[in-house]
Amino acid sequence: MTMEALDRAGRHPENQDPTKQFAIEQAKSLLIAAGVKDPGMSVVAKVETGPVLQAPDAPVDIKRFSKDQLVLPETAIPQEVSAILQRAEKAGIGVFEPYRLSGVTLNKDSKVDGWNKKPESWYWKQIENGEVSQDTSKLPDTWVLIDKTVRPDYQNGKQLHENDSFGPLLKRLRKEKKIQTVKGIPDTSRFGISPDELTQVVLPEIAKILGVDASAVRLPKEIEFNIIGNFEHPEWGKANTWEWFADKFGDDDRLVGGLSGYGGLARVRHFWSGDRGDFIAFRPLVVVSPKA
Repeated sequence: MTMEALDRAGRHPENQDPTKQFAIEQAKSLLIAAGVKDPGMSVVAKVETGPVLQAPDAPVDIKRFSKDQLVLPETAIPQEVSAILQRAEKAGIGVFEPYRLSGVTLNKDSKVDGWNKKPESWYWKQIENGEVSQDTSKLPDTWVLIDKTVRPDYQNGKQLHENDSFGPLLKRLRKEKKIQTVKGIPDTSRFGISPDELTQVVLPEIAKILGVDASAVRLPKEIEFNIIGNFEHPEWGKANTWEWFADKFGDDDRLVGGLSGYGGLARVRHFWSGDRGDFIAFRPLVVVSPKA
């Protein structure tokens, strides 16, 4: 598992220093050059996504948007949205904020006033390469409710979100062995839970509490986290921990982001979807499609 250990070390918050990153990458390169094959590593294959967004030699399509063209100004919140917010409050999880997103597809050259921390160039390159779906940078054309909770700084896995509304649920799911308990991580913690466990267990449980279909509750896409973070919640990029996103990378990985000091809201990388890292948290997002 040597390669897997190096890969995991390279993702740890304490190893994000450029010198340490270089040393880790050099070690991996030497192992690959020596013909070392690590059966513990998952094979990442490209997703079949069809043609790339932009041919290499095509002229760059630069579009300018205003903030209000991405996150539409709130006028009247639909009844369906209000009902979910009321159920959340009653259940003691009043951490959701409603936003009406516009359906706009963004690219690395899009100009938006106030979009000061775009996803880093690595993110856009993965879209071009087909490692991430082409529609990953498209905002949904619907209402969403996103958890506004601030992510804590890393404290050797013992860090907790302050007054976390989801703590009792996570403690119960661990006690019932529906999600795995990780040594050194508190039972009420949002850390140490893999995206597989989140999508299969935790998020459907949150959907039950909110009285919505299981498919309506998911992790945010990176672009949703980034846009709402830029305009409304810059604090999401100020903790030296990561959080999981809905976007798949290849076959077995998910995007993560938000690490402070190395881009904050702009920082994007990928981890294995079975990873229970003590430095990766999550926030739920609810997709609401109001009736006409």
